[in-house]
Amino acid sequence: MASGKDSGTSWLTIAIFLAIPFLRFFGIFMLIKKVSGLISMSKKQTDLVYVLAAILLFTSAGEILSWIKSSLFISILPVSVIAILVVLLTRYFNASSDRLDNYSACIGFREEVPLDELMSQMGVNERKLKKDIAQLKKKGKISRSAYIDEGRRMLVLSPEIVRAKQKAKAKEEEENAKFAEETEYKHILLEIRALNVMIDDETVSNKIDRIEEITRAIFDLVSSKPEKRREIDTFMDYYLPTTLKLLKQYAHLEQQTVPGENIVSSRKRIEGILDKLVQGFEKQLDILFKSDAVDITSDIKTLEKMLQMDGLNR
Repeated sequence: MASGKDSGTSWLTIAIFLAIPFLRFFGIFMLIKKVSGLISMSKKQTDLVYVLAAILLFTSAGEILSWIKSSLFISILPVSVIAILVVLLTRYFNASSDRLDNYSACIGFREEVPLDELMSQMGVNERKLKKDIAQLKKKGKISRSAYIDEGRRMLVLSPEIVRAKQKAKAKEEEENAKFAEETEYKHILLEIRALNVMIDDETVSNKIDRIEEITRAIFDLVSSKPEKRREIDTFMDYYLPTTLKLLKQYAHLEQQTVPGENIVSSRKRIEGILDKLVQGFEKQLDILFKSDAVDITSDIKTLEKMLQMDGLNR
């Protein structure tokens, strides 16, 4: 056994415990621990020391018994008890301080630390961890503004920095999402334009021009007012993809050199649905302005009421 580390008990305390027969038992083992902490000893040597200590206690048993019977024992007992309590309390607080210092070593200079990591490194359960964190804040070893984020299972040590990083991350994700969305819009418009170039029929081409124009207007509005994006989910997930599919089929049918009955009828059916698609796209754009129309109506009514109250409408 070779710790090379002082046990923390003072030599004076050990001397006091050894001088009093009633406390000698504690003094001997405190001395053993003190010496073993300063001098490297093998396990056999340590066991031998404990055996010698036991023999010493046994040989002084008579002295201890006579001490107990004496009136001096009665007068010194409270002092002995106090001495024992002082030593035990000192060791307890030292151990507590050491444990809190270990927390500081685990945390380091990080802004937040996973709770599970702290519990694993410190060998405590969550209840004990929370009590220790409260002590760390009380002792000033961590910021008093530190808190536990139960949702993310994190001990947040620098709330301001963490919030700033979360805000920056959210903004970055929003910008990335917006960029991806705008890229998708551009891709769809380019695909509509490319299909229009492939189609020779002028009437159909004019309808495609109108579809592109309305689609662009919808995309521009949603880009300027992202809160309206959810209102075009069906438009994006069904109507646009189906429209593009039909236009691809029409372009393929138009390229066929033999105008068979099925080819002609299929083209006619697509040409017929394009008019309805244009009307549907126009309706979708108009729906997006519904909330704006309500706001405009409300503002106008308020203005009219104020003008009337102030006598300015005459």
